[in-house]
Amino acid sequence: MLKTMEKKETYRQHYVPRSYLKHFSIERKKDEYQIGVIDRELQKNPFLNNITKVCAENDIYTLKNETEEQRQLIENFYGILFDDNYNKAYSILTDPKINEIETEDARLIISIAITLLFRNPKLVNIHNDTMYRAFEQVYGLAKKMNKEYFIYENVKINIEGKTLDDIYKDYVSKTKESITLSQIEFALKLIELRKDDGINVVKLCEEDHSLISSDNPIVLYYQNREIIAPFSIDTTIKMPIDKSHNLLIYPKDKYTIKNRITRINHTKTLSKREMISSNREQHTNAIRFLLGDKENLELYKYYFNNQDKIFTESEITELRTLDKKAQEIMKKHFA
Repeated sequence: MLKTMEKKETYRQHYVPRSYLKHFSIERKKDEYQIGVIDRELQKNPFLNNITKVCAENDIYTLKNETEEQRQLIENFYGILFDDNYNKAYSILTDPKINEIETEDARLIISIAITLLFRNPKLVNIHNDTMYRAFEQVYGLAKKMNKEYFIYENVKINIEGKTLDDIYKDYVSKTKESITLSQIEFALKLIELRKDDGINVVKLCEEDHSLISSDNPIVLYYQNREIIAPFSIDTTIKMPIDKSHNLLIYPKDKYTIKNRITRINHTKTLSKREMISSNREQHTNAIRFLLGDKENLELYKYYFNNQDKIFTESEITELRTLDKKAQEIMKKHFA
């Protein structure tokens, strides 16, 4: 069963939970964790910050209701589902001896990844940016036609004495709660649809190869498509869970074994490639910051600015040989 606990009203709310961040952090004092942070543009050097101050905004989930319980509905939902149960899921995923798991544990792991996707503000930011561009067009047209209003989705929007930014801010304020509640609804539906997906864990076995994370750690991709739809059941969901492990959730197919964790251990050059690939994905996916061990962030910045020094010629040759062998095995196995 999911572990639950009594909640207090929270105003500073994390969209990337501390229970997740602490596994990329160092414990300075008992229960006090610091994590390395670097800007997405890699213009400055990484610095350490307390995880209580990272990936958090004021009242990002708070509802406008009379009682504390009603105001904290979304915050408590995410707390019960994710924060109170993440350590259990993490222990399962990082224990190399665990391959077969209970149905409720598989659902928990999938639920955690999906809710981490939908609680992040990036999806809302994309939606709001799209709305801004739409308002920009109709606002400009209405102004040219000397109209005092325009109609959007059967709603009359008054523009008299208002700037485009005024209208946009009013829209964001009025739709914040409905969009946030819709995200939970989408997440719950997607969890139900993907509850039997394949669960894979990739481990980097070399100590000097380390994964980083970001303020938007869930990466989505299709095998053969360019457009990524977060609501689709066909996406692969990927997230680093500490400096040595990546979690991948694959869409269910005829080869999927229910309630099993498939484990892949990468060593040497394969471990290095997994590190480079995953860290690049986090960089591309980030909103504002990359997160992780300070030294690992410095190393990523160095590799980013010195692409030709990532792999040696012998490593490139080795990877090409391994890829060719893998393709031959896949052809033979799936023919």
